[in-house]
Parts: sequence; C-alpha cells; structure tokens
Amino acid sequence: MKRSLSFICAALMLLSLLLASCGGNAPAETSKGPASETESSAEPASEATVSSEPVSEPAGFEDEYRDADGKYVNKKQVEFDEAWKERKEFRVLVYSNHVQTTYFSEEVESLYETTDDKIREAVDTRNKEIEDKYGITIKAVAVDNVAESLRTALADTPNFDAAMPFMSSAAVFAQDGNLLDLCDFEGYLDIKAPWWDQNANDSLSIADKIYFSTGDISIMQKIVTGGFAFNKKLMSSYFPDVSLYELVDNGEWTMDKFYEMCKEVTHPLTDDGVMDENDFWGTVGAGAGLYFASGEKLCTKDSDGYPIVAIGADERSVNVASKVLGYISEKRSWNITAGEFTVQAGKWDKVVQMFGEDQVLFCGALGSAIKKFRKYDVVFGMVPQPKYDKEQDGYFTRCSSAAYGACIPVNVEDPNFSAYMLDLMAVGGKNYLTKAYYDATLKGKDANTVDDERMLDIIYGNILYDISNVYQITELENLLSLDQPDKFSQQLQSAIPAAEAKLAEIVERYESN
Repeated sequence: MKRSLSFICAALMLLSLLLASCGGNAPAETSKGPASETESSAEPASEATVSSEPVSEPAGFEDEYRDADGKYVNKKQVEFDEAWKERKEFRVLVYSNHVQTTYFSEEVESLYETTDDKIREAVDTRNKEIEDKYGITIKAVAVDNVAESLRTALADTPNFDAAMPFMSSAAVFAQDGNLLDLCDFEGYLDIKAPWWDQNANDSLSIADKIYFSTGDISIMQKIVTGGFAFNKKLMSSYFPDVSLYELVDNGEWTMDKFYEMCKEVTHPLTDDGVMDENDFWGTVGAGAGLYFASGEKLCTKDSDGYPIVAIGADERSVNVASKVLGYISEKRSWNITAGEFTVQAGKWDKVVQMFGEDQVLFCGALGSAIKKFRKYDVVFGMVPQPKYDKEQDGYFTRCSSAAYGACIPVNVEDPNFSAYMLDLMAVGGKNYLTKAYYDATLKGKDANTVDDERMLDIIYGNILYDISNVYQITELENLLSLDQPDKFSQQLQSAIPAAEAKLAEIVERYESN
C-alpha cells in the first residue's frame, strides 16, 4: 500500500539522521490540546502555540468573494430554500462559561456580559443581518461539555443543527464516522473560500476530506494562539540599544538571540538559594512552542493527503528539536515554566502577575492571556516566537487543539440547511467578527503602537495546525517534554513506529466509514 511504503521510507531516512543527531534538553511543559473535556477547562501551557487577518486567503480570488461594496459574500451559494424559514432558528452546540472559564463560546450568540463590547456588537450585527435577510435566528445551545452532549445526541435527532467542539474532540467524532464531509456541500458551503482557514483545511483534511474546520466563524483559534509579550520598560532598561521590532523585520529575531537576552537578565531576587517564581526571569513560558516556531511539525501529510510523521523525516527537524531541547534543559538559568513553580495553585494567574509586576522580561502569551495584562500598569509590546535561524523564511506558531472545529453531525435534520447557515455565519464572521476581535480587542485595546499592530499581523498571519496535536499522537507530543533530553534520538526512534501505527489506524477508521 502506498501509505505503508511512505512510512517505511520515512523510517529509513530517520535512521540515517539519528546517527548524526545530538541530544538535547526538554521543555518542562509542552503545549497540548485537551485530551478530554475535563482537561480542557485548564489553560494550555503558555508556550503552546502561536495567526493579519489570520485566515489564509486564496491568492487572486478577492473579487470572486466580494460584492460591489467590498463586503465578503458567497456568490456561488444556491438560492435560500424558503421552506427553511419554517425552522425559524439555526442552533449551534457550543461551550458555556460554567466549566470553560476561558475557552467558552462568545462568537455564536451574545450570552455573557463579560464579552468585550466590540465582540458583542459584531456578533449581534452579523446575526441581525442574517435574520433580517433570511428569517433565521442564530442560537447558541450552550452546554458544559460539547463532546458529551454531541455523543448523546447521536442516538437521536439532535436539538441543534451544527456543533463547535474542540478540535481534538471533533477529530474523534470524525474518525467514528459521525461527521459529514464539508467538501460535499458545494453550492451550500464553500470550504475553499477565504472565510474558512485554508491552513486548517490543508493540514487537517484526510485524503481531501474535511470533517471540521475553523476560520472567521470562530475567534477561538486566535484566543489559543500567541507570541511573546515583552515589558517595554525592562527592555529599555536592560537593552537600550536593541529594537525587537527591527530584529523581527530584519529576520534576526532568532532562538539564539532570544536565549542570550533572557540569560543575560535572569537573576535572583531572594537569598534562599532557589530560583523560582519569586525571582527575576528572562522569560516565563518558553518551551515546545520554539520547535513549532521553526515551521516544523510533528506530523504532516504525503502527496496523497494521508498523515505521516514529520519529525525525524529530514535533518532540519532533528536539528531543531535537539536545539530546542538543549536550551530548555538548561534549567532555571533563563526560563521558567508554570509547571516549575514552587506553588502550583493559581499558577496561571501568577504568570500574569509576574509579567504585570515587572518580574519577567518576556512572557509567552496566548490571546487569552493578553487581556489579563490589562489589570496591571505594565506597558508591553508583542513579537512573534523567534525563528530557528536567520535563514528561516517567516515566523510561525502552532495552534492548540483547544480551537473549535465547526462541524455537521451525520444525524442533523437537514444537512444542507446546516451547511448553508454555517457558511453564512463564517461570511458574517469575515465581515464583522474577525475585525472586531483582531482590530478592536487586540489592536485597539492592547497593542498601543503601530509596531505592535504590525507584530500581531505577523503572529496571526502564520498559524500552523498539526495532526499530531489534534489527533493526540502522544508518542510524538511527549518527545518535546523528555525528562532525559540527551536520549532524544533514542526516544524518537522508539516513538516513530507507535506514531505511524496510530496514523495508520486513523486512516483505516476514516476509510471504513
């Protein structure tokens, strides 16, 4: 079988690379998406992942997707079925804010007073526009556990028309044959349109089948993505002659430069002989994200669209992993992670406090954390995660599997209606929601200079989605959190067969549906 042959070839290449690879050191905390609904109630590690308009747009198709006024519109969409008006509502299953205190849905319907005004206005504007034109009210079916509710509903006709579980949960439902291929709704939903994230489509499809996706329909992939915030006062004090913005623009913002700066400023604030959260750090939250900032992935796809192991498939991926693990293994000399705090209770709030109270130069910051800096007087800027080296083309970050995957369960009452309305919501998101979140919430409130806005353009312009993270290939995910990083090559060689077996099982499950 072609896929098996590609696995074998990758393994043979790996063996030759491992002979030349060197050991490294592991990040204390890797970024992983929620393996379960319970896990996802806790924030992912801050180094976990990092998207101008963050959605990838097909080159040369702007006019095709805009009307005469410049608004996005699906010109290929079939006429709305007037019989659908009898349904009156389009209901989307989403997370409530009862358990998910950070990663709850705010983009389907305005339900919470804590939602930023600009986001509420954008959601209400989109929904009213749809209701006025089509007579359909957009409703959020907010529950504590989307995966649990979705699985229960599969035994009967659900009380919703579409769902937005975490991607890691959506991947399970897709493998079980419980989701419909979004590519099958031509005329109703245009999955190749710019309001759907083409990076997500390209990365997460299996043999050109797309069972869940994201884009302007959701703000969650932005919330769980980020770069590094830096304290401008501390930067001016310690490195008065260095402009981080110029480093980024000139392609000189690299892992080596980041490490050197953090190493130089880290020092104790107490005389207890222990470097912990009570001391001064170059950075808090650097870890596995540095590997993905290089543009490398743990898994990618072959020419036939089937998933394959990427780490170890070429020399660069091995070199990047070894370098990252080597830096992270240098414990308590330049970087600390929340998992290394002496007191674990309230560790994420402590991370924000350390940055807000001038105790750390850099802070790995997801979009969800940026808002939390507001309660402090800290003046900060944003930069993308550093490149592997100067030769690297562009800056990258990996999106967490805590992003939502918009999907259509197989047993909804009218799949065409579901597809049609999802596309309308995504188009409306492109016209209103993304702008509200990105320009108003991030730029307007948090990034207070033109340079910082430009850095956000860079950060949110290159989101990576990784099959390994979304499909929970733990054998590969754990490689970036080794307790004995000098054994990386050995562990990698051991992990490859198990990872390939899981990928083969994923493909088999898809093909059996």
